[in-house]
Amino acid sequence: MSADRKLKGWISIILITIFSISFLTIRGETNKINDEIISLKIRKKIIKDNKINLLSKRNKLMSQTRIERIARDSLRMKKQEINSKDLTLNVK
Repeated sequence: MSADRKLKGWISIILITIFSISFLTIRGETNKINDEIISLKIRKKIIKDNKINLLSKRNKLMSQTRIERIARDSLRMKKQEINSKDLTLNVK
């Protein structure tokens, strides 16, 4: 009976060890995946902020007043005033 008892003790120790190692491994992988998710969310936010910043710069660079100022200062062009003209179409 003593041998059976020792065998059962060893089996229970082995099972507990396997369970503990499995639990710690799964927990470690879960934490690693959670850290990667957080990192990707931060990168996504940075990219989104950069996109907004670049769109704002593009809109500022493409604004009509800036283009007119460059044309006036660099190319010595003047803005032409548009006179309203009456246009009549005769459809026959």
